[in-house]
Amino acid sequence: MDLLNGWAHDRGNGQGFTTKAHIAMVGTVYALVAHTHKLGYAVLELLNAGFTIEIIPLVRAGYESALTASWIAQVPDALPAYLNRNHSQQKALRDTIYKAGWMAGNQVIPADELEPYLVSGPSKNGASYVVKLCADFLGGDGMYGLYRGLSWMTHPTAAVTDYSTWRCGTVRTSPSCTPRPKPATKDRCWSRGSTSSAHPWSGQQGR
Repeated sequence: MDLLNGWAHDRGNGQGFTTKAHIAMVGTVYALVAHTHKLGYAVLELLNAGFTIEIIPLVRAGYESALTASWIAQVPDALPAYLNRNHSQQKALRDTIYKAGWMAGNQVIPADELEPYLVSGPSKNGASYVVKLCADFLGGDGMYGLYRGLSWMTHPTAAVTDYSTWRCGTVRTSPSCTPRPKPATKDRCWSRGSTSSAHPWSGQQGR
């Protein structure tokens, strides 16, 4: 909580970016860090209410937002690549809605009117794949490793079903979906570890 409150207190201190900043970059980075900040409060509220594995999707979302904010602030053509990806996602969503029969007609959306920005290959890939985005950072393998771990506990996986069987602090006799499960304890709960690792890193981006 002190980390989050500190960010809220210090965010107006005028610290700059590592690349030549402009209003679009500043606005995008600020919005992503603010989103990370709000998610952090939600995670803490749920954690204090006794939730553990249930907070992992929010931790993952905050971590990805923090990574993206740092990437946009430091890579010159990251922002246009990010916007290109956003426009493609808007079109894909529109096409899916049509296919599902939820909307009729040939509606034009703002993304249809926009020409894609010219960006480098690495930035195009970085906007589309987290593993490529992480590759732009020193220590990117470790960053992506944490993201993969969070994803493993976010999606419907055997890890999630096992955790529901071997709940933190409780030993159960139900069979596991993965070989040789080890009952988790309150002192050795993976979700708590990943949460504590993600919060300082993501919070640091807003300072």
